[in-house]
Amino acid sequence: MSYIALDSELAISLQATLEAARLQLEKAQKAATGNQPLTLKQAAAYLHVSYPTLKEYIRNGAITPSEYGSRVWITQKELDSFIAAHRRKS
Repeated sequence: MSYIALDSELAISLQATLEAARLQLEKAQKAATGNQPLTLKQAAAYLHVSYPTLKEYIRNGAITPSEYGSRVWITQKELDSFIAAHRRKS
């Protein structure tokens, strides 16, 4: 293994750039959490309900799916909002 000698200023600059990139990636990953698209079958499983029950929630407007052409999906964030709105209040 060979080593390359780096100027200390260059090494510090590279380290700062890598740290900034790592922080940006971490921020993007946190922002994306909950935005994963789920198929209707996956969404039904996530809610622990049957597929027809999920379709009923969609028909009643309780859950709003996203559509693009013939593809239909529901984000995890949408399902989490549905769960929070229907949580029992004790």
